[in-house]
Amino acid sequence: MRSAVAFALVVAVAGGCAHKWQDLKKPERQASFTLDKDYTRTETRGIGVKWVEGLRAGVYSLSAEDDDGWYFAGTASCVIKLSGDNGEEFLKTGQSKTAFLPGGLWLPKKGIDKEAKLFYLFGGEAAAPTGALVGAIVASGKGDVLFIGYGSEQAFVKGLKISD
Repeated sequence: MRSAVAFALVVAVAGGCAHKWQDLKKPERQASFTLDKDYTRTETRGIGVKWVEGLRAGVYSLSAEDDDGWYFAGTASCVIKLSGDNGEEFLKTGQSKTAFLPGGLWLPKKGIDKEAKLFYLFGGEAAAPTGALVGAIVASGKGDVLFIGYGSEQAFVKGLKISD
């Protein structure tokens, strides 16, 4: 229960800066890219925890924009964000008992000096939290757009063939 409360408080504090998906501007142009296979990277962070992060195979369509970049959203749950044993299982089998997340890839607009990021919608991955307070805090962040830095994947981003 303590970890759920701590998680909810971190989300509540961090959620003050997040965009709400429904508030993002819809783009005036159409564009998309296709991944023929899953693309992941593996990193060790924190106290030695291995993370597997990336995108599932599929079509990613330009779905929203902000002042700095474009949001290419995949169909269904396409963002891979797994740690520890869940990440190892995915690397070995391509499957996971843990759900993937709704979202996609954020790319900076021309002239913006920022790196690509995976994005996902908060609330898409969480099972029902325990306790009314935790539930209310988590629910207040539902629909927030959260990011995973993906600047290390420059070759992958440069290799994307975005069609208009």
